[in-house]
Amino acid sequence: MGQVILEIVLPPVMATAVGCGACREFMEEAGLPTELGGEDYPAELRELWGRLSQWIREIQESHGGRIKVEVIDGLSPMGLWKQLRHGIRRLPGFVVQRRHAISGFEPQKVEALLEEILEEREAS
Repeated sequence: MGQVILEIVLPPVMATAVGCGACREFMEEAGLPTELGGEDYPAELRELWGRLSQWIREIQESHGGRIKVEVIDGLSPMGLWKQLRHGIRRLPGFVVQRRHAISGFEPQKVEALLEEILEEREAS
């Protein structure tokens, strides 16, 4: 049956580190900081990150491995492609099964869509 894929496109400042892997290696070798402390973020983004992190944990726990979560930086090439391809206007954005998109943090809508897809899979 396989897992349902939930891709989450995050605002760039919510990424856990600065730069791509190759850039990060170069910056570390040069002695430049690559991590941002939580205090560097605006309060509303810290609050959103906390709510989103908690929600992701709850979704994964409640569905026992039936949902695979992929987090994508909104400014990465993949993140920009997801925003253009799926018409995501507000971040975070959610793409379910690589075809259904929801803009903004709308956990009830995302959960309803996940449940619908899981029920369809169980019925077939």
